[in-house]
Amino acid sequence: MAASELPGAEFAYWALFIGVFVTAFYTFRMLFLVFFGESRMDKHTASHAKESPKVVTVPLVLLAVPSLIVGFLVIEPLLFGAYFDDSIRVLATHGAMATLEEQFKGAWGMFLYGWTTPVVWMALAGVATAAIMYLGMPKVLPPLFARVFAWPKRILEEGYGFDSFNNTVIAGGSRLLGRGLWKGADLGAIDGWLVNGSAKVVGSMARTWRLIQTGYLYHYAFVMILGLIGLLTWIVFVGA
Repeated sequence: MAASELPGAEFAYWALFIGVFVTAFYTFRMLFLVFFGESRMDKHTASHAKESPKVVTVPLVLLAVPSLIVGFLVIEPLLFGAYFDDSIRVLATHGAMATLEEQFKGAWGMFLYGWTTPVVWMALAGVATAAIMYLGMPKVLPPLFARVFAWPKRILEEGYGFDSFNNTVIAGGSRLLGRGLWKGADLGAIDGWLVNGSAKVVGSMARTWRLIQTGYLYHYAFVMILGLIGLLTWIVFVGA
């Protein structure tokens, strides 16, 4: 049972306890589906399948082997020593670590003790369940469970509705906003009003002024006379 007395500790314990079964189940389900049973590849795909090159395999082996050993060497200073010094502190209210320290018998003793706990048996039960379903009766049990638990299966496949929410609200809203900015701001305001609009205004003014530029001297003289009359009128009446 949970060694902590904090609120929610009991729920966290059972959630993790059940999670051990689920993790072992889907991990070995993936293993059995990929490497055991009937092949799901056609001949063309199988002809291209090949082992990873040594440049990938050798580093993985060199990382995997020390990872199995280093835990035995650093678990005690990591949990109860000065490995992290003052960078990580466990508050006194978290009594689970104190209980663990009292019962800790070294790395090897902890390893042997782990095999007697229900957690290991839950993990083995997950492995056995995956083996029965996907190695023993792969054509019977998985379809049966899919029919019996159709509603939970649908909820899990749809990610509790978060995928649909993200696609509809967040992604859909982003696309709608982008489309609005593209049509309203880019095409309407920038291209339509600032760029093309200013070009249309200049073009319209050019067409209007072109009508005045007739090329006849007497037209220009007439315009100059009108301008002179207007200037004199302004000086006489406004200037005075």
